[in-house]
This record gives sequence, C-alpha cells and structure tokens, in this order.
Amino acid sequence: MISKFYSFNKRSFDIVISLLLIVLSSPILSVFILINLIILRSNPFFIQNRAGFKGEPFKLFKVKTMLDNDNPDYEKRIYRYAKILRRYKIDEFPQLINVIIGNMSLVGPRPLLLEYNKIYNSYEIKRLSVIPGITGLAQIKVKNSEEWKKKIKYDIFYVNNRNFCLDLYILIKTFSLLLKIIFLNSKITESHKRKNV
Repeated sequence: MISKFYSFNKRSFDIVISLLLIVLSSPILSVFILINLIILRSNPFFIQNRAGFKGEPFKLFKVKTMLDNDNPDYEKRIYRYAKILRRYKIDEFPQLINVIIGNMSLVGPRPLLLEYNKIYNSYEIKRLSVIPGITGLAQIKVKNSEEWKKKIKYDIFYVNNRNFCLDLYILIKTFSLLLKIIFLNSKITESHKRKNV
C-alpha cells in the first residue's frame, strides 16, 4: 500500500528538482532550440501523444530531432547535430515541463505510444497504474533497449515496490549513466518497438 505521505513528497520532490534542472539546463537548451528554429523554420519541439496515468493520453515534449516523422528510414530522418541531442539526452529535457504540469514524474515507467494500451495483457497493463517517468528502473537495469520482457518486469516491480529510496536510487543511477555517456563514451539507446512481450 502506497502512503499518501510518499505520494505527496514524490510530487513535491518532482516539482523542486524539475524547476532546478530547468534553470540549470535552460542556457544549453536555448541554444539547441535556436538552432532548430534556424534549421527547421518551424516548431522546434517534438510533441506526441503518449499514454499516461491509467492510459490517458497526454502531450509529451521533446526537442525535435527528426526532419520527417513519416519517413520509414530512421537514419535519414535524423539530421547531423541532432545526434548530439539524442546521445546526451538533451532532447529529453523538455519533459521536465511535463513533470511540472503533472502528467509525468521524474521516476516511473517510460510513457509509450497509445497503441500499446490495446495490446497489454493483464500483467503488462499494471505499468499504467502509476504516472510515467523520465527515467525508470527498466532504463537503468536493461541495457538492450528491445528486451521488452525484462523491461516490463522491472516496470511492474517498480509499480509494486515504489518508495522514496527506490526513486533516489534510480535517479542516482541515471545520473551515473549520463556521466558515463559524457566522459566514458558509453551509449544508451531507446526503442519503442515491442518484441516478445
């Protein structure tokens, strides 16, 4: 049973940390937004409907990194400098706005496309019983981005065992992974393809 104390403090923590991160990241984020405006001459943000709490749709924000979202050739859709945004997860920064709004949390299962709501089984759908997060247990435990069975298991484990200490552990591990990307040339990939779930 998740206490109201945990829920209240999680929300308060989300807001405080997100505001701090927005302030700290705004200089570099502004540069990339300006570059997007110059290159695209249109909306510099990528906005997409994702499944939130209880599967309800919400608008997820990212820095746009694709020229043509309908092009099936993934590599051709990514322009050169955008690879930097993806590698260092800079494109994910606008999701801090989602956290402030309240349709995302810093920690939770990653929000997937709405089409998945129709194909979850009775076990998988439990991942929709909490607010989705920018990072989650699956993201720090599963290196292969397409190992969906493992990812789902970690998502459900988080849903059933979430607490403030676990949230802090996930955030610290996420920060550690980002440092490895920056200084040790590690890679973190993310896929929305569903395989063998």
